Amino acid sequence: MEKATKLLHLLTMILLFITGFYIQHAFQLLLTNSSLLLIWILISVLALLHLEFTFRIVRRRLSYFDSDMS
Repeated sequence: MEKATKLLHLLTMILLFITGFYIQHAFQLLLTNSSLLLIWILISVLALLHLEFTFRIVRRRLSYFDSDMS
């Protein structure tokens, strides 16, 4: 369970880094087209929400698996 949790945290950090890169790119696009900025921010927020819900489900399933093993 600890290894799975560490792996989830690592994946979260990688995805947050990628999302941060896209948000930075979106702010650079602000100079050319403000609607693209809004689209990039919306996509980034939705991706983070999806990631959070996915990790909640995975943690819940891992805790069920861990309780079954003991």
